[in-house]
Amino acid sequence: MTTNHNNPMLGQVLLKSVRFDSGYDVLASLERTDDIDEANAITSKTSDLGDGVHKLLLDIDLPVQVFPSSTPGHFHLYIDHPIQGFQEKVVPIIDALAAAGIVEQGYAAACRDQGFTTLRLPWVKKEMAA
Repeated sequence: MTTNHNNPMLGQVLLKSVRFDSGYDVLASLERTDDIDEANAITSKTSDLGDGVHKLLLDIDLPVQVFPSSTPGHFHLYIDHPIQGFQEKVVPIIDALAAAGIVEQGYAAACRDQGFTTLRLPWVKKEMAA
């Protein structure tokens, strides 16, 4: 039976017959496929960018919203979860995301300097330099 699913992230390694009942230990049932209709899992590993190259996939266990940025192809992620301790808990996350190239180093530095993260509201467009 073919269902013709769309791959949510082209170029990612797909797995089939993954048993999720064993918790996070999917290695015991690791079987690769190139057929999205056979797959029941997608990995961060890429199939076309070489060994050791990943595209981050996260299992987030709380409400999130994603809004397009005024820069085409860029987005703002809102995570609805209170975190106590900006310097101790948030700064290391921002720094790790910057080190991985997910957020800009300048954004991370600005967050550290101001003591909080900041995003333009979805309807506010970035002013372009003249």
